[in-house]
Amino acid sequence: MKSRDATLIIGPGRVGSTLAVALQDCGWPLVAIGGRHPAGYKTLATRLDPNIFCGRLDELASRYGSAFPVVLLTVPDDVIAEVAGIAVEQGLVDRNSVVLHVSGFCSGQALAAVSSQGGSVGSMHPLQTFTGTGDAVSGCHWFVEGDEQAIEISSRMVSCLEGIFHLLRGENKTLYHAAASIASNLMTGLVDAALETAGKAGLDHGEMLGALAPLLLRTVNNLIQHGPELSLTGPVSRGDVETVRAHVEALSKQPDILALYRLLASRTIDIAVRSGRIDEQCAAEIKRVVTDFDHPSSLEGEQ
Repeated sequence: MKSRDATLIIGPGRVGSTLAVALQDCGWPLVAIGGRHPAGYKTLATRLDPNIFCGRLDELASRYGSAFPVVLLTVPDDVIAEVAGIAVEQGLVDRNSVVLHVSGFCSGQALAAVSSQGGSVGSMHPLQTFTGTGDAVSGCHWFVEGDEQAIEISSRMVSCLEGIFHLLRGENKTLYHAAASIASNLMTGLVDAALETAGKAGLDHGEMLGALAPLLLRTVNNLIQHGPELSLTGPVSRGDVETVRAHVEALSKQPDILALYRLLASRTIDIAVRSGRIDEQCAAEIKRVVTDFDHPSSLEGEQ
C-alpha cells in the first residue's frame, strides 16, 4: 500500500461492486474489497484484477497489518456506524485514514468511531440508482460533504470516475435526500396512482403503462431541457377550471388519490402563475375548486 490513495471498499453489494469495477477501470488504486458474506466478494472477485484482494475484514487485517489510507463504506445506512467501529477495532482504519460512506441520507457524523480516533470522515453520494447489472458511473453527479481532507479525496475520486462534483453541507443532507426521493421514489407512487385511476376507467394495467411511457419520457425530457415553468402543460396551465372540477368529482370515490391530486394541483397552480400561464384571479378560482372537494354541495352550487 504505497499509494496515498490506496483504497479498501467495505460492502460488495450493488453499489460497492459497481464502484469497485469503475474505480479499477479508471485507474484508481483499489487494493482490497471486504465483506461479511463470502458470496458477495467472491462473485465480485471474478470481475476484478487478481491483485485486488477480496475477503473478510479479519482476513484483510491479518493480510495487510496496517490501516488503509482510504476506506469507502458501501454498506446499508443502518450499519454504517457499526461497520466503521469494526474497521477501527480491527486496525483497518487509524488517525491517518480517510473514511467515506456513500449514503444519501447519513452525513459524515455516522463515522464518529473514526473521527474520535483522529481520522478524516465524509460522505460522497452518487445521485443515481444501481441495479447491479453493469451500471455506468461516468457522468454521475456526486454530492459530497465532510472535513477538508475527505472533500479533497472525494474530489479526486469523482474526477477519476469522470463524475460531476457538488459540495454539500452535512446539516443539509436530509433535505438533499428528500429532494432526490421526491424526484425519483415518489414518482413511482405517482405513476401507480395514475394506473389505479386508469383501472377504474376499465383500462388494462399493462396496456396503460405502455401507453403512458412515451408521455412520461417526453415530460421528463422537457423538464430536463426547459425546467418546470416552460414544461408545464394540462388543464391548470390553460386555466381550464371546468376540467379540474370534473377531475375532482370523478376522483371523489378514491379519497387517497383525490388527496394526491389536490396537493399536486395546488403546486401546479403556483407553477402556472410563476410562468405567466394564468393570472391570480384564475389561480384563485382553480384553487377554490381544488380545496373545496370535501364539500360537494359547494361544487354543485358553483355549477
